[in-house]
Order: sequence, then C-alpha cells, then structure tokens
Amino acid sequence: MRTNNIFFPTQKRILIIKQRGIGDVILSTPAIRTIRKYFRFAKVTLILDTQSVELFTDDQDIDEIVEVKKGIVGIVNVVRRIRGKYSLVFDLISTPFSLILSLLSGAKMRIGWSKPKRFRGRFYSHPVDISESIPAIDSNLRAVTRLGMEPITRKVSIILSEEERRKFKKEYYKQLSLDIKRLTVAIHPGCLFETKRWFPEKFAQLADLLQENEYQVVITGSKAEADVIEKIKMLSNKDLAYLPPVSLREFAYFLSNIDLLITNDGGPLHLSQAVGTKTIAIFGSTDPYIWFPYSVPEDGDYIYSNLECSPCAKKRCDSLECLKNIKVEDVFMKIKGFLWKSKSLKSFT
Repeated sequence: MRTNNIFFPTQKRILIIKQRGIGDVILSTPAIRTIRKYFRFAKVTLILDTQSVELFTDDQDIDEIVEVKKGIVGIVNVVRRIRGKYSLVFDLISTPFSLILSLLSGAKMRIGWSKPKRFRGRFYSHPVDISESIPAIDSNLRAVTRLGMEPITRKVSIILSEEERRKFKKEYYKQLSLDIKRLTVAIHPGCLFETKRWFPEKFAQLADLLQENEYQVVITGSKAEADVIEKIKMLSNKDLAYLPPVSLREFAYFLSNIDLLITNDGGPLHLSQAVGTKTIAIFGSTDPYIWFPYSVPEDGDYIYSNLECSPCAKKRCDSLECLKNIKVEDVFMKIKGFLWKSKSLKSFT
C-alpha cells in the first residue's frame, strides 16, 4: 500500500541495522535518506561495524550511532544500548545476529529480508522478499517500499564539509606535488579477493599510458595493500604519486577532489560515488548489474568480460580469465572519453 503522507508521526525511535563492509553501508544511504524524510520527528539510531562509523559522524539524518566492536564485550554493550528502546526496526542485513538485535530492540514493527517460506521471515512483522537479485541500491530500498514509502533518491551519499573539502584539497595537492589545474586520476588497485583484483602489471601499464597523455596519476591503497602498491610502482616506467594510507573519512575528502577514480569492485567504488566523483570500475567475478547500480555515463562506467562462467561470485579461481580478458587499451579508451569531457568542461569554465 502506498501513502501520500510526507512523514509518519507515530514512530518515535527507529533503529537501522547495517553492519557489513563499507560499500554495503554506502549502498544503503538512499534507504536511510528516505527513512529520515518520512520520519522527521523520530530519533534514528544506526548500528554499524567500527570501520564505517566515521563516515556518518556528521550526518544530520542520523541522531545516534551504535558501534559494534569486536569481542563479547562489544556485543553485550550493543545489546544494552538498544534493548527494549525502539518501536520500529529496519534490519538491512538480516543475519542471525541482526535478527537477534531486532528482536531485543523491543520493536513491534520489524522489517527484514527473507526468502519466501523461510523460517526467518516469521520473526519479522514485515518480511521483505529477496528471492530476486536486483541492484544493491534497490535491494536496500525494498525495506522502505515494504511500508509504502516512495524512495526520495537513488543516489548514494555521505556528508562532507565543503570547508574541510577545500582545506584537504590544498593539503593533498601540496603533499603529492600535483598541479591543481590539471586533471587528476586516482588508481586504487587493491581488493580483498583475487577474483575481483585486476593485475598489478596492467595497472602499471594503465598508469603509464595516462601519464604519457598528460594526466596526473595518484596510486592509493590501505596498509594491507602495500605489497600491491609497491609492485605497481616497480613495474611502472614513470614516477607515480602515492597517497599513503589515511583514515576513511580523509580518503573520502581526497576522492571528492579528483576527476576520476579507477578501481576494482569494492568499497572505494561506492565511496567515490558517495562523494560525487566519477568512477571506472573493473569487474571480475561479481555482477555489475548488482554492484554498479549507477548511471552511465553520468556517474562513470565499468569494464566486464561477461564470460559464460560469469558472474560466479567466487573468492578463488585457477584461471581468472574474466580478469585476463580485460585489456589495458580498452580501459584506457573508456577513461580517455571521460577525461576528454572533463577537460572540455574545465576549459569552458
């Protein structure tokens, strides 16, 4: 049932559960924005894993963040903070742990994901059918449409300070010896699983091609990705600027100040979209239909082999043919089209 109400005044305390990876959390932001629009006067609490907390510290749509720290003590503290305090829960992950939290919250209205006839669905007052695979943004939005709300946006977003953004731009460009007037491309080559990770030698060739065409290139990565970064720098024939590991929020500010990000499927792809930076994503084992739910070419584009075995969603593979089939020249030509438009726009302005 649909409703034309601007907001629902009856719910006073709302709990949103979204533990998971950074990308998964960012992909839920359209649902979070919609919940706040309809429940303007409610107190909204968001449950997050530690790694995602800093992305929402200045978010006016969230009144309280409950951080799930590792260990039994961290779990007990979460239970104490939420037990019996809420009237409505949106379980946007629907794991056994999140189901327990939704029950302990005391909420009579509990929205959560479940396939038809699965036992878990009995524990939600409003189970959401997830038997059909759809783009990740729409998957999260199913929770709000289940209550008859119309999504107010499909754009992912995190809130950044414009003043801080300008400040970080000056700092980053000075630190990396970048020319503020030239187009800047960041390459983030890391990824947890090998089946989603394009090869260092190809990233190195791509970086060289970009610099030969007078684009500024910055390599980025976390501490865990240091080996990949070093390999790319060693294989490259150019001097590559390198952004040392920074906090997630600082990385968001960096991404907001560049012209294009090149990355594998993963958190940086969605973080880049959330700060309004165009992104070219390289897909291996995962499905871009689900994990690149963005507008092409407005938001960026993706490269995907689309082999007979794709997408497999495997974490290991002996052949990695889907990634081997992606050529440096094909990625470069797609990038060049985006940067040419950006350069024309900069020249005009």
